[in-house]
Amino acid sequence: MKSHSPSSHGHPFTAAAVVGSFALAVAVLLRVAGVFKGTDVSFREWYLERGFGVAAESVQPWWDFLLVLVAVYGLVWFLFETPGMTRRLLVLMTALVLLLTASPVLALWGTFWSPVGVMLGVAWSGFCAILWARQHRMPCELPEPVVEKVVKGKIVPLTREEEKPEEKGPDKSKSPRRNGSGRGNH
Repeated sequence: MKSHSPSSHGHPFTAAAVVGSFALAVAVLLRVAGVFKGTDVSFREWYLERGFGVAAESVQPWWDFLLVLVAVYGLVWFLFETPGMTRRLLVLMTALVLLLTASPVLALWGTFWSPVGVMLGVAWSGFCAILWARQHRMPCELPEPVVEKVVKGKIVPLTREEEKPEEKGPDKSKSPRRNGSGRGNH
C-alpha cells in the first residue's frame, strides 16, 4: 500500500471545482448586484471619447457569464497543472492582460464589453489557486516514478543504469608490458 506525504493532494480536480465555484459566485453576484455599473459606464465613455463605434446604450453581453465560467475553471485547472510559483504567477498575469486587452479589440467591432467582472473572477480564482498549490504538492510537482527499461530481454531500472561505475585504478594483477614503456606494443 502506497503512502502519500501529508503535503501532497491526490485530488486537484476537487480543489479546482471548489476554488472555481467560489470565484464564479463572487464575479456573478457582484455583476448582478450592480457593483460594476459605474466602471462599465466609465469604460463605455472612454471608448466613445476615443472614437470607437460602440453604441452609448449598449449593455453587457450575455456571453459574459459563459466567459467567466470558462476562464475561472480553466485558469484554476491550468494553474494546478503548472509547476512552480513563478510560472503560476506568470500564467495568472498573462490571463489578466489578455482579458484586459480583449475589451478594446471587441470595441473595434462595435461590441462593448467591460472586462472588470471577468478579471475580478480570474484574479480571485488565480490568487486562491496559487495559495492552494503553494500549500499542497500538485501532481505535476511530484517526482516521476522510476521507469523500467527492457535491455536484451532483461528489465533494468533506470536508476541502476544511470549509476556510474566506480573509478578503478590500473589493474595490478596484469603482468607488465614487454617493452616496459607502458605504451603498448610496437
